Amino acid sequence: PFKRYAYGDVFRREKPDSARYRSFMQFDADIIGNVNEAQADGEICNIIADTFKSCGLKNDQFIINVSNRKILQGLLSETKIKGNQETKVIRAIDKLDRLGMQAVRDLLQDGRKDDSGAITKGANLSNNQTDAILNFIQIKDIIELKKSIKNELSLEGIEELDQMFNILAKGKFLEFIKLNLNIMRGLSYYSGNCWETNLNFKAKNAKGKDIEIGSCASGGRYNSLIKRFKGVDFKGTGMSIGVDRLVFALN
Repeated sequence: PFKRYAYGDVFRREKPDSARYRSFMQFDADIIGNVNEAQADGEICNIIADTFKSCGLKNDQFIINVSNRKILQGLLSETKIKGNQETKVIRAIDKLDRLGMQAVRDLLQDGRKDDSGAITKGANLSNNQTDAILNFIQIKDIIELKKSIKNELSLEGIEELDQMFNILAKGKFLEFIKLNLNIMRGLSYYSGNCWETNLNFKAKNAKGKDIEIGSCASGGRYNSLIKRFKGVDFKGTGMSIGVDRLVFALN
């Protein structure tokens, strides 16, 4: 496999009044190649845990939340959610930790107005479709998942998660990694297991107010991304650490 890491400034489209940086330093690590996917995914999760521990964070100060995109995609197909609706559902779920359950319900249905007055159009799901999605993201373990979901694509995603957890159990960082089905990563190129790392403590901003730090590291498997640019398949998995955000929290 080709393994690489890099760091530097990255940029994203963001509202000027947002609390998030529009430009920030990021550290990336990726594994590219036709290798055991569960092992490569597990290695990426271990890199995050090892890095955060090496930065001085204690065992109870961070958690790596993991999920699998295929599980939700199977459920979306089963509940007849497709096309543009599918993208909006994934983006809505990805906002659960930041905005809360009611905001996600609004985004799954008619839409939501944020504090700045900006309106985000919803996915226009029916009540039954909305309930199916909200019930799904509240499942907390793989055993319950297997009992609740029976479609083929979802079961494939559950199996991929199971295999990764079996790999992680052989290492020393399993305690930092847990199943969290509302982690879907909003970017469409993720294809399987995905992860997002949150700090379990607040920090003070410049005004002395306690604030949530949010995600400091995230990523996932992207088996079809490179094909968009190269025209040939290269399986890939990786993660990014928001260096500015992590350093702010550490300070």
